[in-house]
Amino acid sequence: MGDGDKTPRKRCSSAPLIPTAGRREAAPRRTSPLTTEQHTQVMSAKAISEQTGKEFLYKHICTSAVVQNRFRYASVGPETDFERLATEHPWLLTERLVVKPDQLIKRRGKLGLVGVNLDLSGVREWLKSRLMIETTVGKAKGVLKNFLIEPFVPHKQEEEFYVCIYATREGDYVLFHHEGGVDVGDVDAKAKKLLIGVDEKISEESVKKELLTHIPNDKKVILASFIVGLFNLYEDLFFTYLEINPLVVTKDGVYVLDMAAKIDATADYLCKSKWGDVEFPPPFGREAYPEEAYIADLDAKSGASLKLTLLNPRGRIWTMVAGGGASVVYSEQQTYDYAKTILSLMTREKHPDGKVLIIGGSIANFTNVAATFKGIVRAIRDHQMPLKEHEVTIFVRRGGPNYQEGLRVMGEVGKTTGIPIHVFGTETHMTAIVGMALGHRPIPNQPPVAAHTANFLLNSSGSPSTPASSRTASFSENRAKVEDSPAKKIQSGAPIARSTSLFSKHTKSIVWGMQTRAVQGMMDFDYVCSREEPSVAAMNMSDAMKKHPDVDVLISFASLRSAYDSTMETLQHPQIQTIAIIAEGIPEAHTRKIIKAADKKGVTIIGPATVGGIKPGCFKIGNTGGMLDNILASKLYRPGSVAYVSRSGGMSNELNNIISRTTDGVFEGVAIGGDRYPGSVFTDHVLRYQDTPGVKMIVVLGEIGGTEEYKIGQAIQQGRITKPVVCWCIGTCATMFSSEFCLR
Repeated sequence: MGDGDKTPRKRCSSAPLIPTAGRREAAPRRTSPLTTEQHTQVMSAKAISEQTGKEFLYKHICTSAVVQNRFRYASVGPETDFERLATEHPWLLTERLVVKPDQLIKRRGKLGLVGVNLDLSGVREWLKSRLMIETTVGKAKGVLKNFLIEPFVPHKQEEEFYVCIYATREGDYVLFHHEGGVDVGDVDAKAKKLLIGVDEKISEESVKKELLTHIPNDKKVILASFIVGLFNLYEDLFFTYLEINPLVVTKDGVYVLDMAAKIDATADYLCKSKWGDVEFPPPFGREAYPEEAYIADLDAKSGASLKLTLLNPRGRIWTMVAGGGASVVYSEQQTYDYAKTILSLMTREKHPDGKVLIIGGSIANFTNVAATFKGIVRAIRDHQMPLKEHEVTIFVRRGGPNYQEGLRVMGEVGKTTGIPIHVFGTETHMTAIVGMALGHRPIPNQPPVAAHTANFLLNSSGSPSTPASSRTASFSENRAKVEDSPAKKIQSGAPIARSTSLFSKHTKSIVWGMQTRAVQGMMDFDYVCSREEPSVAAMNMSDAMKKHPDVDVLISFASLRSAYDSTMETLQHPQIQTIAIIAEGIPEAHTRKIIKAADKKGVTIIGPATVGGIKPGCFKIGNTGGMLDNILASKLYRPGSVAYVSRSGGMSNELNNIISRTTDGVFEGVAIGGDRYPGSVFTDHVLRYQDTPGVKMIVVLGEIGGTEEYKIGQAIQQGRITKPVVCWCIGTCATMFSSEFCLR
């Protein structure tokens, strides 16, 4: 018997992590097939139970191979009535059985967690010492509560095989090894591999030629048909990982014994009819709490992003953090409901050293910080007695529109309730706040206050509507007309080299989607940068390309459902050289097709799941850089000489702030987006900056996972990059956590 290997990759945090608008999900790291993308943050790839994976396979696989034991499984939990179970599944009384936990546990056989060749009474006896018993698996401790019973399949060792399919940026790899089972070992080194490129088809001939070289002829036809059917199932149902070990082939047909799988949860709107209602189990060692389900329900009903992951209910450090890249508009009730849930959780058990709550995060692009804080302030007032009883100290750090007022209100509630609340703005970095919260650095009595600049542009009602004032009339009517440049001809064949410069003072764009606030922000930016002509030529794409041949940038605010089709349509217009895709939640398979098409045409993709990018004094994408107060404070109205690339949009604003305070300013900044497959990667932009004369220093802000930082290091060693590079590689304490968790 073999098992799916499930070693998680974790993201770092201090204790119970509770992100309000976080954007990343921890990625899996496996000792079996490993790719560079599997190390990165995976927002959408979520593990499913073995039972769910097999149900998908049995329902939807199309193959000439005879797949045995279809739907012959029974689920057992602490409340199971075995008499009723036997009535529903009569084969339990007549066949020899296998029983194993179905809780995303790796190497169950080696851990003694698989009962083999038992009758039903033997299964019940075996479960007595395991069901609802706390067990340690690696670093994780958890209670065994969900088990799967299946028919026992007698077979020989030579009838066991290993097959795995997993996604990478360039396509999907199929791995096959002629020896499967629990002792399969390092399959990444042993297995035969076949890469099926994006938009390419698999064939039985290629499977036989590349994967089945060590297989007897009598099994080749069956295995080739099954693997092709499995791959088509993998594609059709938007799997991102599918492993069967062992796959048993006997004279009677094919048996899927053990299976591990992940699906792209963002494809739910495409696969709902085939998936049904999918439950994503928590990693072993982390319980599913009702409060998490409550917040997930709020998130599903809201246009805002609300996430809750409870790592350690007895922990001392709690966080309620927000991003800032793809800022959202929260209602007071949403933030109240969210905050009261957290405050209730953290005041259930006392800690001898008291507790700490960190509220806030990076610099928002357009979220009204003061409005966001209203609900939190109300929740603090309602919970002031338990907060004081549990000796809770609160640290607040935030930036963005109207943040000064938000911090003032937070400070006032501390004074009126007697709860120690320390507030900080953009002048103090988040790392400093964490040090203060942990007691590793002193708390200043009077932190410096950033100057008020352009908060008058913020709608004081907190409404997401566009501010009334417009600056489009401020452009000179006698400005020199920029000559229309002819559309660049696209030649077929090899991928086209991209320009080292994406934007200039003459860059013009089309904005897809009625995002009037973002467009107004771009026009205001144009004004303070003294552009001769506005950077937005049109909103929406109908006939706009023909009317504006000088446009070479498209900013797409299309929804996650329409972003793929609209982007592929845009790529048919040769004049477009850069596309920024703002939407998050685009299925990974669609993103990879966009990347392939863009590479062929030499088009740079920024995103998906991005706020965009900015070239100070020249051009900004949508909401990048926030509102005018942040544009002015970070000196983004004129170019500096430091260029940066980041994944996070909120952290891009942090970089704008830090770079403006410590250097002559930002030359260009790009947030490539938080998805597993960003349209352009760190090295694409770092190499552009290396070849751009105006750039004197390069800054890279990484995130946990990935190998892009290694590629940058190699380019430095090889002399391809000679300019100074400052690179922050994040995630050094990821191994502190015993299970993966979602930050999106």
